[in-house]
Amino acid sequence: MKYFIFNILFLFQIHCSLAQWNLIEENAIGFPCYHDIEFVSDSVGYVVTYNLIGKTENAGSTWSFDSTKSGFFDLIDFINADTGIVCCYPVDGTEIILTIDGGSTWSFPDIEDVSFYIDDIELLTSGKIKIIESIPDNLLLHNITDFYTDYEGTELFSGYASDIDFSSVDTGYMAGFFDIDFSSSNVIRTYDGGLTWIPSDSELNGPDLGICFPTSQVGYGYGDGLTQIWKSEDYGNIWELLEWDFSQGLDPHDVDITNVYFYNSEVGFVATSTEIGDDVHFEVLRTIDGGMTWDSTDFDGGTEIYVTDIFCTDQLTCYMTTCNSGIYKTSNGGGNIDTTIINSIGQFNSDLRISFFPNPASNSIFINFPNENKQISIKTFNSFGERVNLDLQKNSYNDISQLPSGMYISEVTTELVTILEKWIKL
Repeated sequence: MKYFIFNILFLFQIHCSLAQWNLIEENAIGFPCYHDIEFVSDSVGYVVTYNLIGKTENAGSTWSFDSTKSGFFDLIDFINADTGIVCCYPVDGTEIILTIDGGSTWSFPDIEDVSFYIDDIELLTSGKIKIIESIPDNLLLHNITDFYTDYEGTELFSGYASDIDFSSVDTGYMAGFFDIDFSSSNVIRTYDGGLTWIPSDSELNGPDLGICFPTSQVGYGYGDGLTQIWKSEDYGNIWELLEWDFSQGLDPHDVDITNVYFYNSEVGFVATSTEIGDDVHFEVLRTIDGGMTWDSTDFDGGTEIYVTDIFCTDQLTCYMTTCNSGIYKTSNGGGNIDTTIINSIGQFNSDLRISFFPNPASNSIFINFPNENKQISIKTFNSFGERVNLDLQKNSYNDISQLPSGMYISEVTTELVTILEKWIKL
């Protein structure tokens, strides 16, 4: 028991000291904002800003920028390592540009002469593209197939949409205000790839400004004057308002939610701006329990650094784009990792009962995981918060002889919980 408590306290101290967002790429000269970021693997990612498309192949350590196309680029969407689109409004050509070779070249799709004012866009793995365009009192949903080469038609809705998100080829959601079949709703959904759209049973209780579905079943969003966070656990049908207190004693209406991103159904981030006197203060918060509790990360945007987008490649490795600063990265969740440990203690003892031995170890380490029926994944980080290329397997001896001596932390994830285990390589 003493060792177990010491282990928790030691992890608490180590991770609080390492939990941080680090600036890895400053804004390009003359362009104050990076707008959107997306990774197609642990190491390969893309970012867009005005007149530039950036790519990294080493998890953000270095970035190369393509300036061959000019435009107000603020959205990027990839469906695999090779195929993706960038939107919107190139100086020449159509509203989007397309790559089919992992960003080596970008070209304008061959589509008939149509033009849209794009509020949001979604590229599906089938090659279909959904575009939402708001006009006075109405919403236009444009449908384009074959990777933006065949205009299929436009649907007219009464209302407006702020965001569109598909969790699969068939299942998609729109947030805004909709009047369908004499029923008003903030969220409408489709289960047939957009052939039909139905309102949620929550009607006007739900997100109207932004929506994010990390799984087909569980989704999050924000709205109602930027002050509320919503959650659905039944495919967008019923939405419940999450309790939160980001304002630390301030009037909640002084706190605006500017971005919501979830890596999975439990782990997510919220970017906020808070009015303090005559100033606006920006910060990022993190949840690891599906929005039940939130903790401040160590990112402090002050009164100038505005968060535009967040994307994670795993539960701890995340990237963030900003205005007036650049691209940030965290290798340990960017937040109070002690919350992860504290929330996992009960399941750690009663369910997982995992152990690493010997600890310290020299050449090999055994991971004891009694429950054979549970699937787990294990990721390992060094004391600097950097991911280590180490394939650890449960209930077997693992070769660690090539690792440098020092302290390591393994993130063990099951379908129920994530815990962190410290071990020493001699």
